[in-house]
Amino acid sequence: MMIKCIDELEHIMANLIQENKGLEQRLDSHGARLYILEQLDIPHQVSKAVNEVVTDALYEALEKSMNRDHFEELAKDLAEARKKKKKSREPPKTPHGSPPHQPPPPPPPAGPSGASGSSGTSRSSQVLPPPPPPPFTNLKGQSKGSAEPSSSKTAASTEYQAWMTTDIRLRPSISLTP
Repeated sequence: MMIKCIDELEHIMANLIQENKGLEQRLDSHGARLYILEQLDIPHQVSKAVNEVVTDALYEALEKSMNRDHFEELAKDLAEARKKKKKSREPPKTPHGSPPHQPPPPPPPAGPSGASGSSGTSRSSQVLPPPPPPPFTNLKGQSKGSAEPSSSKTAASTEYQAWMTTDIRLRPSISLTP
């Protein structure tokens, strides 16, 4: 009777092994699909895409808001710059009786060939004589007790300094001869 039970158990065990193999095959086929779905991770990708769209929309809204805020400041700054530019283009107002403003002298000639830097010498070696100071014809109009120089004197001194400053920048010399 023992042998009969052992044979029966062996038969049941063989059936269970066969059934287990069948289940493993089904699991493997479904497991491949399950693995692919896990790799797709669709909910995570959807969440990530939504976050990107929301972030982009937020950045655009912030940028538009900042541009709108800065647009008013930019308009004010441009208006101030225009006023300053207009004032700088106007001739300076000189007191009655003082000499009129003299425009700066024309730039020095470029050289014998007409092109600057082609003669082989740099501009730093050319020192131009200073322009003559403007004549002071009306000394009565100036205040006698003031220690500060008049605006015409400072303008003349500035022009004189500009003429005395030498150009120390290096200029490339190009030789046209081979």
